[in-house]
Amino acid sequence: MCPSPGVARILFSRVTKTPSRDSGSSSAPLSVVASARRARATDLAVVAVHGSKRQRYDPDGQNSVGGQTPTNASDNTDYPIPKDRYGDPITYDSNPACLAGVMHDINKWIERTGNYKLLFEQYAVPLSNGALAIDQPDNIMFIEQHLPNAEVHGFFNPCPPTLKRIAQYNIKAVSSTPRLTTATPTKDPVPKEQSRNYVASAHKVEEQLRKLMCSMAHVFTDRGIHRSRRGSRHH
Repeated sequence: MCPSPGVARILFSRVTKTPSRDSGSSSAPLSVVASARRARATDLAVVAVHGSKRQRYDPDGQNSVGGQTPTNASDNTDYPIPKDRYGDPITYDSNPACLAGVMHDINKWIERTGNYKLLFEQYAVPLSNGALAIDQPDNIMFIEQHLPNAEVHGFFNPCPPTLKRIAQYNIKAVSSTPRLTTATPTKDPVPKEQSRNYVASAHKVEEQLRKLMCSMAHVFTDRGIHRSRRGSRHH
């Protein structure tokens, strides 16, 4: 069972900035795990890892992760299952001391496969025709890097929905020295000249959020509870 898009969006928004294992520091976002546990019976969690600079998705296979296209297939599911470099599923055994290592492995999985990379970096979803699905057209100015010094997002610092992203950018713009030009939300459709590259579809983005939560459920399922339940059935 996977969470609804609404629950997925809430969990996605609760990810906190946490230093990566590669940076020499580790800190587990246990509050996110706790929030996920309260949200549904299965132990879900949203984890995040530092993202890199945005690169365009290439339908021919030369994308931002070493020439690999995002891997979306998994065993009998419509979402990818996180696996380590040996091909084994990544799992969290409810031991907080192991969480940093689990996050490190998920980071490497995202880098290898490209799964959810654009979701975390740009709140966008690559489509099979080479275009990007975005929640609204205003996101284009961030993806095309038209706004100077816009915050870089990644797995530890997930990109928020576009309206919130604009608000956060404007707060930094007015307080910067020299002061930067603020961004104004619009209700304009995707410009005709960019309609082959972008599709405004909040539904596509929310569906990708649902798949993300399903993928994370495979990592963060509370196996201790399941073991105790199995044990009780044998008695």
